[in-house]
Amino acid sequence: MGRSFMARVVGAFIRANRMTVKSATNDIKDETNKMHYDIPGNIKFPRPVTKRMCGEMEVFEAPNDGKSELIFIYIHGGSYNHQFTPYHWKFLADIAEQTGCAFTTPNYPMTPKYTWKESHRMVMNYYKEFVQNHDMSKVIIGGDSAGGGFVLSLVQQAKTLGLPLPAKMVLLSPYVDITGGVDKYDAMIEYNALLIYGKAWANDLDLQDPIVSPYYGDMKGLPKTSLWIGTWEVLYEENIKLCEKMKESGIEVEFHVGNDMGHVYPLYPIPEAYNAREEIVKFILN
Repeated sequence: MGRSFMARVVGAFIRANRMTVKSATNDIKDETNKMHYDIPGNIKFPRPVTKRMCGEMEVFEAPNDGKSELIFIYIHGGSYNHQFTPYHWKFLADIAEQTGCAFTTPNYPMTPKYTWKESHRMVMNYYKEFVQNHDMSKVIIGGDSAGGGFVLSLVQQAKTLGLPLPAKMVLLSPYVDITGGVDKYDAMIEYNALLIYGKAWANDLDLQDPIVSPYYGDMKGLPKTSLWIGTWEVLYEENIKLCEKMKESGIEVEFHVGNDMGHVYPLYPIPEAYNAREEIVKFILN
């Protein structure tokens, strides 16, 4: 059938604003403090979203619908350098509306002012606080792109520490190997630009350390996973390998490949994304 009209329109917009080596180089020199963020006023949520502090880090939270016991932890992507986008919030609002679940999402520290070290410390403290107050059998954790890689690394660390794990994971085009893989065209980001962001995140850490490249971490015992990828993106082959490794480790994986779709396509206002969200909702609820 090919892509929908809206998918072509959004694709053209993304190509026009593509992240390049030049823009990535400028981004990792920008010392703007991103630890403070306000949700755009035009985003409509089914229930009020509040902001609180967990140590030094902002956390956004919304309650359930009074019936659901589910909670969705979400870690946003953005090459470990960019803030939330309206697409992230609209995705979360849609999932909250369709499932009735509560959600919580941290505004974690980003490059260049911070690296994995400060960010993982703060997010792990947030996770430790969370597991003390919630039934983890009712918890789903998800993330897109760099946020998806962060989620996988966080869950691997939690397992190593003997902490309770979420019941399920939802990973949208997760960035799980910052060492670099197949040089494939992506409308959103140049391959070499992605490497710049990844190396800034790792700082002086070995690029194959699972804390920054969770593909190399231990997958055994991790939660059931819904994994999403598009065929038109730089992380396509990386995620095929990830799916294979997860399955070999005994993880139950629902692998969804969007034909002719780009990076993190379930976030965008296109018919293919709405269809993907229906499947994500089913995964969360069942």
